[in-house]
Amino acid sequence: MAFCKDDFEKVSKILLKKTCDDEEFRSLCLSDTEEALKDLEDEDIPEDLNIKIVRNLDDHNNLPDENELWVELGEEKFCCRYKFRNKGICSTYMVSELVSDDYNLDGCADSEE
Repeated sequence: MAFCKDDFEKVSKILLKKTCDDEEFRSLCLSDTEEALKDLEDEDIPEDLNIKIVRNLDDHNNLPDENELWVELGEEKFCCRYKFRNKGICSTYMVSELVSDDYNLDGCADSEE
């Protein structure tokens, strides 16, 4: 299955929402991503999408696979970056707005390119 930018953005927002709400989940994401993602089974995350959660994207010089999403959960609780490759182009985006009570994150991803 081919994924588009909207798929990667949606999953990064789901992860940001959950990690902002749940410190235990945030820690689990960084220590055992596979186990943490089981907590999101009710969310609409494509099964074929491989998700890699890291502390710092800049420490990873290689590129994600076409079906892989890298999500950075850095020091800032309400920020994350995500990186993906689509049609041979690797892009990094920042989700940088504070998460509101109703988690309306529409339009909060801005390109870093």
